[in-house]
Amino acid sequence: LNAGAGCLGAIFVHSRHAADDGAYPRLTGWWGVPHAPGPRFEMRHGFDAAPGAAGFACSNVNPLMVACLLASLRTLRDAGGIQAARRKSRLLTGYLELLLH
Repeated sequence: LNAGAGCLGAIFVHSRHAADDGAYPRLTGWWGVPHAPGPRFEMRHGFDAAPGAAGFACSNVNPLMVACLLASLRTLRDAGGIQAARRKSRLLTGYLELLLH
């Protein structure tokens, strides 16, 4: 929504698609393997994905980027939420169109 490259993101993966690597190729990283009982640190060859969306995780995020994202989301919340921001966006776009025509 409001993050740059290398920052966090979210994904919903329905369980019927989570295991279909042919149709939905993934960026494989060590965060995408199951946590328990500990295969992440065995450094195995190959990739055994964790079930569901967790298997699509590829890295940890940069804390400085997350701090910036948190600040921008708080600003959006304090401004009244996404609906209020969209309403203002439409008003400003309409005003610009009025000035241009």
